[in-house]
Amino acid sequence: MTCPFCRAIENGDIFFASAHFAGIANIAPIVPGHSLLVPRRHIERLTQLGPKELAELAPAAHQVGEILGEAFRSTGVNWSIQDGSEAGQTVLHLHLHILPRCHGDMPAPGDWYPRVERWDKEILGSARRPRLPDDARAAITLRLRDIARKRGFKN
Repeated sequence: MTCPFCRAIENGDIFFASAHFAGIANIAPIVPGHSLLVPRRHIERLTQLGPKELAELAPAAHQVGEILGEAFRSTGVNWSIQDGSEAGQTVLHLHLHILPRCHGDMPAPGDWYPRVERWDKEILGSARRPRLPDDARAAITLRLRDIARKRGFKN
């Protein structure tokens, strides 16, 4: 299996699960706690979601945001989907970025996306965004999984 998100779901490297979505810690976070909400089935684009999946997307994202907010003591959150390569999608499995935000985590609140674009333009090709070591990502996943369980969410 070549899709990293399908592999994460198959390996159980998730901290949140609903009928149609899974929450996974981003391997190359922009801010601490940067996570992804991905469909459990492999699809590439938002338009491929069925009606039940669409109805579940926002509530699932909200629940993941609550988990991240508690874990990282955030006071805000960014949600973003890059739908298609022209929109900046680099992994061809639909995914919603969920970034817990805290006061002063970046010079300006909107700086996270220009940071992604800069990495894509200047660094990709020879390297990628800094990656979390496997053990650090596993520890974050376990921490988020515990919070999800305490809140009554599946994982």
